[in-house]
Amino acid sequence: MKLKLKHLSVLFLLITNLFRLSAQTAGKDQNMGFAYDWEELEDSEQQQIERASEYFLNCLVQQNIKGFWDSCHLHFRLQNPYSSFAQTGNQFAQLVANADSIVFINGKKVDYLWKPNDFKPTTGGIWSEGDDEYIKYLSLPGMQNQALTVYRVYSKNISRNVIMKFGKEGSSYHLGTFEIFNCAIGLKDASYYLQVAEKCSGLKLKMPQYLALQMAYRFSYLGNGTETKALKEISQKISVLAENPSLKSEFDNWKVNDSVFNIITIDFFESPDMVAPNVVYLTKSGIGEFQTNKEADMLMAYLKKTYPELTAAFPKMVFTAYEEYPADPNRQYRNFKVLKAF
Repeated sequence: MKLKLKHLSVLFLLITNLFRLSAQTAGKDQNMGFAYDWEELEDSEQQQIERASEYFLNCLVQQNIKGFWDSCHLHFRLQNPYSSFAQTGNQFAQLVANADSIVFINGKKVDYLWKPNDFKPTTGGIWSEGDDEYIKYLSLPGMQNQALTVYRVYSKNISRNVIMKFGKEGSSYHLGTFEIFNCAIGLKDASYYLQVAEKCSGLKLKMPQYLALQMAYRFSYLGNGTETKALKEISQKISVLAENPSLKSEFDNWKVNDSVFNIITIDFFESPDMVAPNVVYLTKSGIGEFQTNKEADMLMAYLKKTYPELTAAFPKMVFTAYEEYPADPNRQYRNFKVLKAF
């Protein structure tokens, strides 16, 4: 599969020879890193990082897991022996197997004075926290010269972001770690769900706005320790809304006809081809295909009547019934899950 690469355009570039210096502390030693945004890199450096990124993406698309692993950074291979990595690599390959196109989104580079001993938060370059191109992320231990790239894998059903971090070995970049996250269902991406949240912000009932913000957050997420302007703003909105008394009351008991359902939580269910809100509740009727489907139909009717705004934004809902409240995180509780469409 040939990659279709497209650089995001920017309105202007700051003409400067200065870059930010970020001081990193490890024990009593101070290791300084020079961080660069993509636009600050020479064309040759960009091409070198892109070539490395495209090679690994092509390995995944072609399901060449052994070639993928062989070309990873030594630190990656030592921590992930091929015998244990092969299954995981195949699972990741399945996530990009049906890609319509793969597009470059953003990149960064950081050079340390010496190899860091731990994960280091890094930012800097020409973009500040108020800029759309801003990215803060955790660089990797044991690698003096590092780079990060973000690519988007577009597909008809679910599109995904691929985040790759590289360490330089000799004259070329080798993969140190990578992550894949869902970023859109069809044409519904983070921007779409932010628009839904804004439209629902004036409603008396707050759950549609809350679920839309949660979906926007999931579709903006780029991994542990990685922060962007969009992700930070969404997180702040969720934190404020979570304290709303009206929203808290909506995550309590739902009265449907003559039945009262104790709602445990509403989170999200993800599969290789779907992301949907998951209503987790305590059942009094037992669990199983017949009982849980019957209750799910009742809960769907309640949602349609109470929250009509949900039907367009979330065409599918998952319902998970528990016989007993799952209070102990170290214990497995019996449950039954069904999928319903609006």
